[in-house]
Amino acid sequence: SGEVTTLIALGSSGKRILRGFNDLLSQRPELAAEWDEASNGKSASEVLYSTPSRYWWVCSKKPIHRWRTSCSERSIRNSGCPYCANKAAYPGDNDLATLFPSLAIEVSSDSPVKANEVTSRSDKRLMWICQRDPNHKTYGMSAFNRANG
Repeated sequence: SGEVTTLIALGSSGKRILRGFNDLLSQRPELAAEWDEASNGKSASEVLYSTPSRYWWVCSKKPIHRWRTSCSERSIRNSGCPYCANKAAYPGDNDLATLFPSLAIEVSSDSPVKANEVTSRSDKRLMWICQRDPNHKTYGMSAFNRANG
């Protein structure tokens, strides 16, 4: 007469995790496909789909992208890979130094933020060297403003 659900455990919020009812695998199978079981030490069917606890994920488009965030961030706020969305820099892939090497050479060696630590969409302030006259003082500007202006 109906599917049998299995109580797995109590989640961090005290809610019961019922396999086939409120676990990540049954509720959001597309997210469960990006679940990093080896790093998390449990399967997607053993975790509440809306838990605020943070876990590891592997991007289905670019498996080199790995990040940590909560199930609620992924399932309720529909967040995806921060590297593919250019919300975080992955050195050698989507960072300013890789995508804009001619611009990256203008970043001062004294800059607290380096060109491989940001994307071209970042609002983080880097210190830049004037290419017209290297004797000018360095100046601060976001990667976004410099790349788009």
